[in-house]
Amino acid sequence: MRFKKFFCFSIYLSFILLSSSCDKSSKSSFLFWCNRDELSSFSITIVNNDFSGYEQIENELKLIDGFISSEFDKKLQKITIVYDNTLSKSTNYKNVLTKNNIIFE
Repeated sequence: MRFKKFFCFSIYLSFILLSSSCDKSSKSSFLFWCNRDELSSFSITIVNNDFSGYEQIENELKLIDGFISSEFDKKLQKITIVYDNTLSKSTNYKNVLTKNNIIFE
């Protein structure tokens, strides 16, 4: 009787796990068999117009593990950061920008 309940439970659990699949549109979902891109990027629009210390900020970004590159568009007031998401999170980069008194959207 115990074996039968355990067997039914394991079949049920297997069905639930297999029926849940990776959804490429949802970046927040995590399943062990889902493959995500290792390189991620995000763009931040800068609100304050007196931004001039891009070189200093880029040097601080380079100190974060997983940082790959950054690009600053002066015309659009936008910073694009490319990083390895297995080594760091986007909040690490946003914290550097906040620490340097950059207001962003």
